Amino acid sequence: MNFLSQIADKFVGKAPTLLNDFLQNAIVSRNKRHVEYAEKALPIISDAHDILLKITATTVCDPNFHLYSNEMLDMHDGDIRGYEFLEIIEQTRDQDLEPIGLVEARWRQTLGAK
Repeated sequence: MNFLSQIADKFVGKAPTLLNDFLQNAIVSRNKRHVEYAEKALPIISDAHDILLKITATTVCDPNFHLYSNEMLDMHDGDIRGYEFLEIIEQTRDQDLEPIGLVEARWRQTLGAK
C-alpha cells in the first residue's frame, strides 16, 4: 500500500509539508544500528486532518529495536525516530479541535493497533 501511495505522489504531487526556515531537534535513522541527533525542518499543517504536536518527552521501547536493526520496511536515511511520547497539541486546522495541553501517545496508538 505504501508503495502505491509513493507512485501516486510522483504523478499527482504533494502539498508542502515542511517549513524550512525553522528547525526542530530530532533523533534520526542513518543506517542499520546508527542513529544520531539532527536538526530537521519544522512540519506545517497541509491537510484539514493534520495537527502539529510539540513533543515534551519520549522513550525507547521494544519496537524501536526493530527499527535500530533495520527490520522495519520503508525506513529511510534521515527518518525521525520516536513514536511513544508526551506532547502538546500546538496547532490544528480543524475548527472543532482546539490546541490543548499534555497528551500521551502510546506505541499501540501510533502504530495503528486497537
